[in-house]
Amino acid sequence: MHPVLKDVEATVDHRISARSGIVQMIPPSTIGAEIGVFTGVFSEYLAKKATPKTLFLVDPWSRAFGEFYPNWGKYTAFGKLTCAAGEAAARYRAERSAGNVEVIVDSGESWLRSLPPEVKLDWVYLDAAHKFDAVLADLTAISTRLVHEGLILGDDCWTNRDSKHFGVFRAVQEFCRTKPFEIVRIDHDGQYALRRKTR
Repeated sequence: MHPVLKDVEATVDHRISARSGIVQMIPPSTIGAEIGVFTGVFSEYLAKKATPKTLFLVDPWSRAFGEFYPNWGKYTAFGKLTCAAGEAAARYRAERSAGNVEVIVDSGESWLRSLPPEVKLDWVYLDAAHKFDAVLADLTAISTRLVHEGLILGDDCWTNRDSKHFGVFRAVQEFCRTKPFEIVRIDHDGQYALRRKTR
């Protein structure tokens, strides 16, 4: 493994266990997607713990950022991590995961629009762009491809107005205000779950 990637993944690894509770909400042998894959560390965990029948891993990688990721601190080795290295790591993990795992190089919204009408998802884990408009657009697109009882799960839903990711929480709130969905879970570590209202 490239030393830059090794350092980055040491930063990512510690957050995986924090997502275990939300992953337990996923029914086994279902069809799901992770939108926002990065290096695939969490993708591998999803494939192992959620045991999906089909798992789509969707990320634009270099299409969104060019050769290098932006400087997101240690998370991207201060801008030294290449998108090619991130994609290669994700593909490697997908290949060694059990079950049907498919890697798609695209934005979540674009990929969801391209799906044939008969393809429906049981759940989606969203961890892509964190700005209000982008999250709201992704949530809206997901809702059109989700089975009626499906789940939308995601990361970095911080209720603190001072958080740099407060836009995620705002988008979740707006989505549930304008669409027939409700928040069923927000964990202390920013994990959230949404489900279609039953009444």
